[in-house]
Amino acid sequence: LLTTHYMEEADKLCDKVAIMNRGKIIKADTPAKLKRELKADTIKVKVERPREFVEKVQGLPGVKEAYNTQDIVKLLVERGENLIPEIVNFATQKNFNIRSVELEHPTLEDVFIKYTGNKITET
Repeated sequence: LLTTHYMEEADKLCDKVAIMNRGKIIKADTPAKLKRELKADTIKVKVERPREFVEKVQGLPGVKEAYNTQDIVKLLVERGENLIPEIVNFATQKNFNIRSVELEHPTLEDVFIKYTGNKITET
């Protein structure tokens, strides 16, 4: 049994995790299953003309949401590893120059925020 505010530690050390809020267990399962339930990977694309890329890529099947922060476009998608080749092909066809692509999977902190609506604090 381990109690911690450090979700990365819980993810690495625990076979099963319980998410608690105000002293009550609100969700419990393996770390992998909890993260998979979110069904939302983030693909970060560093691209020229990011605003224009966001406008065009939003219609691509599998893209739930697209927005940019400076020259990085963030795409919220399901099964990001399957969608990356499509996004690269799409960008090439539309004459966008991609500098980098990075895939991020959900974390246990993302799970905690989903089920509690709060960020993790140590107080």
